[in-house]
Amino acid sequence: MRARATYRADDINLRVSAQSLEGSFKADGSAQIAGVRQSLRIATRRRGANGIRVKAEIQLTDIAATLQTDGLLGQEDGKPIYDGGFTAQSVADVANGQGEGSAATLEPQVKLWRSEGSFSLNPGALEVDKASLRYGPEDRAVRIDGDGRVDFGATPSFTARLSGKQLDLDRFSGAGPSEPLSIKGGAEALIAVIKALPLPPIPGLFKLDLPALVVAGGLAQDIHLEAETLPRGWKIADLEARLPGQTTVSGRGELRSADEPAFSGQVRIDSPATFRLRLMVAT
Repeated sequence: MRARATYRADDINLRVSAQSLEGSFKADGSAQIAGVRQSLRIATRRRGANGIRVKAEIQLTDIAATLQTDGLLGQEDGKPIYDGGFTAQSVADVANGQGEGSAATLEPQVKLWRSEGSFSLNPGALEVDKASLRYGPEDRAVRIDGDGRVDFGATPSFTARLSGKQLDLDRFSGAGPSEPLSIKGGAEALIAVIKALPLPPIPGLFKLDLPALVVAGGLAQDIHLEAETLPRGWKIADLEARLPGQTTVSGRGELRSADEPAFSGQVRIDSPATFRLRLMVAT
């Protein structure tokens, strides 16, 4: 049985024009969507044998971002379906920063992001494929690839599978290998990233796999993370990583990202070179 839900747009103010009753069409204006005022711009071509090509741009004022789509609107099994590509990016303002890599500018800089990929949207679900996310300043952004799905209805939810290449927090912070972050600086960089991540508006699960993470001049490898959403953060269902000295780390618990980030849970460290690990942490 399919769950039913109602999605409502109010106070619609659009200027619509058309070359003919068969298209092409243009619409420009704004609407109240889920209680938030959004700017809209839509353009179509004439209808073809397989449907009608639709381009859209939405200014997402609640998260300071823009979303652009370009795809074919048609039918499948008697239901509307919209297939195409998308680009979403932040519109954060970092013009008033106090210098690259400084504590004052690190947090607003990590709010810069851009995502691209392909999508398929129907009344029951949104599927995203071959997507990429570039996060941080352009000259040292990190990149994550992945795919995901959002199920609509009375109890909407999402799943996401993410992966990436080597993630270098030393370079991301503006220091680089010649001046790696201290342990304290690495922790502050992670906290800035966590605080900048928006909490999804619906419950869901994501998995992340990274071959390597560089931070504070050290290297963590084979990182695997599974997390579920919570009202004020994330439930870490599984976290595994391999550190220098044949050390392995695993953990689970709750990560609060709202207000001041904090972790509550269990962490296990297994190391055949305990003394060497203690020296690394102490420095």
